[in-house]
Amino acid sequence: MMLFSAKMCIAQSNGPSQGTNSSGFFAQAWNGDKIQLPTAATNWGKSINGVQLLIYSSNSVVEIGNSTMILAVIKNGSTNAIRLLETSPRTDFEFSLSNAAGKLSQLNPGLWEGRRLLVTTEAGKASALNISVDFPTNLEAGEYTLTANRIFFVNDEKFELESNLLKVKVKGVKQ
Repeated sequence: MMLFSAKMCIAQSNGPSQGTNSSGFFAQAWNGDKIQLPTAATNWGKSINGVQLLIYSSNSVVEIGNSTMILAVIKNGSTNAIRLLETSPRTDFEFSLSNAAGKLSQLNPGLWEGRRLLVTTEAGKASALNISVDFPTNLEAGEYTLTANRIFFVNDEKFELESNLLKVKVKGVKQ
């Protein structure tokens, strides 16, 4: 399963193959499928023990009250396997918007939904998800920076990834 067709391939992933579910999410790319990124998706978040998170969207303008698909890629560049507790893409990642004045808005507030599964990503591998992110009607129009956070574990120690900064313009009021 190719998530995007592009020139740049970052890694292969591991685990069972899954397709698109009824929520419109693309599940992780597994079984040797290469994770394809647009060539513009090169700005990774800070490395935490060799693990990084990248978010990307081909849509930098979103109308208030709508949603957009965000590609989230976790790259394990460490020498250790990492574990991710998975319930649902909409709750496993914490998305936040901030504006120039420092006002912070949480998107997709986390309510646990679905299964709980512990997934291992081996050293040198990556996993990717397309996640539908909602932009609520109570947002003000303007320029924002979108970030994502995600928890992972090495052995029994908990770490938090922070993604790269993604510029987003929120416009208009949904009628």
